[in-house]
Amino acid sequence: MKSKKILLIPFFILITMGSVAFLITDNNYRANKFDSPSTSITPPRVLYVGVAGGPLHIDPIDAWDPNSFNVIDQVAEGLFGYNLSHTEVPIIPVLAEDFGAWGTVDAEGHINYTVDIKDGVTFHDGSTLNATDVKWTFDRIENMLNLDLVEAGELYQYHDPEENLTKNVINTTYIIDNNTIAFELNSKYGPFEPLLTFQGSYILPSEGQIPFDNYIELNTGDLIGTGPFDYISYESGAEVKFESFDNYRNGAAHFDKLIYKIIQENNARNQALLDGEVHIVLDTHEDFYDEFNSSINNLELKAPENSFDTDYLCMNNVLINKTVRKAISYAIDYDYIINEMYNGYAKRLKSPIPSGTRYSNNSFNVPILNTTKARIIMQDMGYGTSFSLDDDNAWETATFLSYKYTYNTENEIRESILGLLQDNLSGIGIDIIADEVTYYELIVNLLGYPGYSRDNLNLWWYGFEPSYNDPSEHINNHFTNRTKAINTAQVNDSQVQLWMEEALFEIDENVRERLYDKIQKRLVEEIFPWAWGIENRFHIAYVENLKGYPTNSMLKSYFYPCYFIDYDSPTWQEPLTNQNVIYDKDFFYDVNASDISTVAYSINDSVNFFIDSETGILKNNTILSIGDYWLNITVEDAYGNRNNEIIKVMVKDSDSPTDAIISYPAGIIISIALIATIGLVIIVRNHINLKQN
Repeated sequence: MKSKKILLIPFFILITMGSVAFLITDNNYRANKFDSPSTSITPPRVLYVGVAGGPLHIDPIDAWDPNSFNVIDQVAEGLFGYNLSHTEVPIIPVLAEDFGAWGTVDAEGHINYTVDIKDGVTFHDGSTLNATDVKWTFDRIENMLNLDLVEAGELYQYHDPEENLTKNVINTTYIIDNNTIAFELNSKYGPFEPLLTFQGSYILPSEGQIPFDNYIELNTGDLIGTGPFDYISYESGAEVKFESFDNYRNGAAHFDKLIYKIIQENNARNQALLDGEVHIVLDTHEDFYDEFNSSINNLELKAPENSFDTDYLCMNNVLINKTVRKAISYAIDYDYIINEMYNGYAKRLKSPIPSGTRYSNNSFNVPILNTTKARIIMQDMGYGTSFSLDDDNAWETATFLSYKYTYNTENEIRESILGLLQDNLSGIGIDIIADEVTYYELIVNLLGYPGYSRDNLNLWWYGFEPSYNDPSEHINNHFTNRTKAINTAQVNDSQVQLWMEEALFEIDENVRERLYDKIQKRLVEEIFPWAWGIENRFHIAYVENLKGYPTNSMLKSYFYPCYFIDYDSPTWQEPLTNQNVIYDKDFFYDVNASDISTVAYSINDSVNFFIDSETGILKNNTILSIGDYWLNITVEDAYGNRNNEIIKVMVKDSDSPTDAIISYPAGIIISIALIATIGLVIIVRNHINLKQN
């Protein structure tokens, strides 16, 4: 029993010393990932974005390419824009106070659209937005249209079928008052509000900052807008720089700077995200998707639910009749295209108006792979009438029809479609002949340039991305021979033509929707102008603690909503040490911590000491008495993650070396001494008892 009691003594001392050690060691605290960020500390300073290329233009009316739009969308804004967080990206007022009001049609067929403008909106140069700026912007568009200098000029014009003339959508713009503008249109125009969301319609200041009859120069000019970021500079092939606009009407962005790092080589750009050189990559490649999806790399890979970007098999409607087009449509293996050629990163296109677009309707009977049905259609035309429907060898060895498939070899998907068509269409007796061309040759034939013709093409795989969210972008562009047409398939259906023109000049949303339902049904179930292909699901990859990026079917890049979430505590740049100070002398100690966000410093003794919350400089508040002071120094980041360290400040009356052994507060020392004394008493008592026995 004697030895057992004696062994308890060092055990108690060990527990006590362990408690002391716990009190003086680093105390790291990780915020719960669902905690709200602290509002008293600013977030990370810079967001780095990996992009494939820089802007070709920074002037909104000179731009019609994604790299330019990626820049312009951060800087300038229109009267209307989109709710990019919604799957159907509905139009919302941006610089407009609300949606406008339509007037009545006058004797000349003109109609007014009147809009109230938000009050108190500021341009980056400090000028205030008003109706004059709106009028000036659209007067400039009209002037540049007359000079043939608007890159997307066709969007601002339409074909009047009655007069057989091309007219401007807007006749004139005039000011009602300082915050009210009226657009006088040459006719009712259904997609007018969507047109006002287009980048070319973004509002610019009117006080001489922007040239009226020329473009903003790419390398030396300055794009001035009302958006959340101020355009700073563009270094060709290297980077585009923006700074947060502090006076943005909805508050400054969550970071001070936005930098596009231009990395043209595909693998290098995607690798930059894995290497931590950028926070987000816009142009991801599917070869990296597994790594981007991996939790090991702390990255996320996202795609919108819908996509307005579509690919499809065009068929020359002049050279290939409707019944053959129908047979071809039922002979194609769309699942193979989606799962093998697009590796599952696409979904089926079921209408000429893709999912999520205004008035899109996917309820119609879009053709799917049904070889038997395709063969029945061929037999109805007199082909293969002696063949059994399940005699694959007979159908595959027969050649009833031959068509060229034109493709450019620089495009892997288009080249792959060749093999699919040769395989699928041989099953209905159609021979596909490879027609390899350059991309330039493909385009000039599609556009019918002199010396080239759309009739040089039979079948080709092509794609389209609209300029704004309205069905007219998909229907009028592709299926008319009169209005602003890129009708490369040469579709010429009089009923569809009539309905699309009615819809274009209709402003009643319910009437427009009914018309587009009729158009979709006829094209999908009766005309078969294309084999409806796929909706691309383009993916964005970013670090997992970047939140708020709005993946969207318009494929717009917009970084204002983005912010960082931090799960890790700040780290001290150098270990904190005990400090000596001479009595009646000022005390100074600079502590520094690192984190992805800015940090704030604090201490437990604000009576005797002061620490600058931003710099970490620690000083005395008063003359310190001789003795020891124990300070708990805490650093906290913007998301509530903390790290703290306890040090001892020793105030002495003269310079003397610091003891190598760490000293502890007097109360703790007394506790240790007391436990040791009690243990000693127990030993002595036991010793006496044993002796007496």
